[in-house]
Amino acid sequence: NAMNRRTSWTALQYFNIYRILLSGLFVTLVRIGQLPQPLGVLDAGLFSIVSHVYFGTAVLFAVFIHFRFPRLNLQISIHALTDILLLALMMYSSNGLSSGFGMLLVIAVAGGSILRAGKISILYAAIATLAVLGHEIYVHFFLFFHNVNYIHAGILGATFFVTAIIGNLLSARVKETEALAKQQAQELTELAELNEHIVQRMQSGILVLDEKLNLVLINESAKQLLSQKAESREKLNDIILKILKPFIDDWLAGYGKQNVIIELGDVDIEVRASFIKLSYGESFQILIFLEDTASLRQKAQQLKLASLGRLAASIAHEVRNPLMPVNY
Repeated sequence: NAMNRRTSWTALQYFNIYRILLSGLFVTLVRIGQLPQPLGVLDAGLFSIVSHVYFGTAVLFAVFIHFRFPRLNLQISIHALTDILLLALMMYSSNGLSSGFGMLLVIAVAGGSILRAGKISILYAAIATLAVLGHEIYVHFFLFFHNVNYIHAGILGATFFVTAIIGNLLSARVKETEALAKQQAQELTELAELNEHIVQRMQSGILVLDEKLNLVLINESAKQLLSQKAESREKLNDIILKILKPFIDDWLAGYGKQNVIIELGDVDIEVRASFIKLSYGESFQILIFLEDTASLRQKAQQLKLASLGRLAASIAHEVRNPLMPVNY
């Protein structure tokens, strides 16, 4: 939930940057006296006032977003309703629907619907539709020299509702995707921790080196085989380079063995090292298994003794069976 809220605050901040740029453009055009047609055609004074109010409001919103006060959902509603109200006034002062401000209202409805999913997005569309229809009704009854286009207003209102529904669906899909991504990230983290636990608990020594022979992973068994104590990663990397680098270089060059016996003179241990190359596109890593040969010999001896024991039991059984009739 905290991650989703941070994402929503960031999205609201980006949408407010768009609001600042848009209102700043209108204020700049008013200041330099170069308003293109049809901006401010019907009422240039009203257009100038609303442009400055829109810019000041956008800057104030930026402060509110920075301090995250008031709460997120309330801010989204205030932003959306402010956009609809001020853009409707600018549309009126710029000769109505023919000015193109209807598309800016669509963007305002879409932004509010995506940022805040739910039935309230339909409310944004309804308010924007009422603003457009109210504008046409006002023009019809009070500005007789203007053409009224109820069909255009109705189509634009339908566009608001379609935009709100699509924005609502997109917002729900984004939230589902974020929840799934969060769940998968948690599962990957748990799997990585499980793998780390398994690797550290393995009796065989395991090393992972990158293509520059820098230490990436080492378990406790490998540490004990190489140094017999918990050294720092830098010290362990130096030990690994000193002991294994000649064998790895030969193996990578193609004339070395994949399995080698290495004598560790400092600790009087003989280990068998097995090299495996793990390729990842253009890069690779080297997986190394280290096993104490004394332990391997002990296991082999135990297997031999177990085999001899089974063989002796089998021979005794075969010898005993022919002697059973003699007893009778």
